[in-house]
Order: sequence, then structure tokens, then C-alpha cells
Amino acid sequence: MTGGAKVSLVIPTRNSGRFLAETLASAVAQSHPVEEILVVDSGSTDDTLAIAVRHAGVRVLVQGYSGLCRAWNEGIAAARGDLIAFLDSDDLWHPRKLELQIAFLAHHADIDLVATRMRFFVSPGDQIPAAFDRPGLLDTDHASFFPGNLLVRRPLFDVVGGFDPDLEIAGDLDWFARIQDLKISTFTLPDTLYFKRLHSGNLSHNALARQVWRRELATACRASILRKARGQGRGPVA
Repeated sequence: MTGGAKVSLVIPTRNSGRFLAETLASAVAQSHPVEEILVVDSGSTDDTLAIAVRHAGVRVLVQGYSGLCRAWNEGIAAARGDLIAFLDSDDLWHPRKLELQIAFLAHHADIDLVATRMRFFVSPGDQIPAAFDRPGLLDTDHASFFPGNLLVRRPLFDVVGGFDPDLEIAGDLDWFARIQDLKISTFTLPDTLYFKRLHSGNLSHNALARQVWRRELATACRASILRKARGQGRGPVA
């Protein structure tokens, strides 16, 4: 049964003081309450930590800057919930995101991961970064997998493993590839419940980051091909 399941939310962050309060507010406003919110801070030098500790129910895990994947993994390891969710520290949820995902999992015991549709947005007064300036991007909903639109049964990490800490940007893509290689049953709700903010500080914004992303994408694709050739789906556990 999942109706009374406890949800742990992992929020990795670094210098996100500009957006973190709004992100936390969208998590606290869920119609199905979040059991615990774990903010994993990777060496912030702004007011990120001060904002995080002001929120009741937030547990802050402080680490040196060691990358997004290690932050996700540390949050997963510390989480006490039956279900694990993720939210980037600049993104937002619809108030019913968890409620609808939990209701779905409660009636589909064969599904270990449920996602939602999502939409990109730009804060008022900001401009869309050139790397994301594509026709229609902000005007349509998308069914792609992002950590922020997932709700995952905790035992799935025992099967698939954690996020690869050797990858700076494409760790989520590599994890999703392992999900696919293992033929894990997933489902995407038709509702648009996750909103991803685009701004100049996005991890994949600048040219160097895009080069890293392309290199890591090739690495993830090669790893997937090797797993399939060996009949293996499980990836690295950090």
C-alpha cells in the first residue's frame, strides 16, 4: 500500500539563494505532505544555507563541492521515506504533484517509478539563455524524464544503483539509461506538475558545460551498449 507512504524529498543545491525559498514553498505546499526535506548543500557561499535552515522540517546536509550526483546519492542514503522525490533548488512543483503520483502507485504495484509531464519557464524579468532559446520550448509541455518530475519507490535504487559520481552533468541521463536497460516498468502521468526554471546559472548553460554534456552523453551511451552486450542493467552505486 502506498496511500500512507512517507515521502523524502532530496534537494541538491549550491548558491541557490535567489530561488531556494520559492522552491521550498512549492514542496511545503503539497496536498500530500512531504515527510522530510533534505537539502544537500555543496559548498554554497551565498545565503542558501541561511534560507534552508529557516524552514521547519528541512534537514540540511553539508558537503564540500563534489558534484550533483554525489549530492543526490547522499540525500538518498540519508532519506527515511518509502518514496524518494527530487527537486532542483530553482524549480517548482504543482501542489498536487505528489498526491497524484502516490495515488497512481497505490493502484499499480508493478510500477516503481512514476513521472509527470513538465514545462520550462523563465522568471519574470529574466531572459531565456541562448542555449535553450528554441522555438516553442516555453509554449509546450514535455514528457521527458527529469529527476524533478519523478517519484521513486526506494527499493528501486537497490536494483538500479545510484547516480554515477564520475559524471558532472549527465548523471541523470545515465541513470535513466540503466532504468531502460533493466526494462523497469515506468509510467508518465498526463498531468503537467513539474516546472523547470531556465536562467543563466543552469548547470548546462555555458559552452564548456555543453561540451562536458556531449562527452558524458557519449560515455553514458557506450556504457548502455556494453551493459546490453553483457546482459547487465545495473550501474555503479556511489
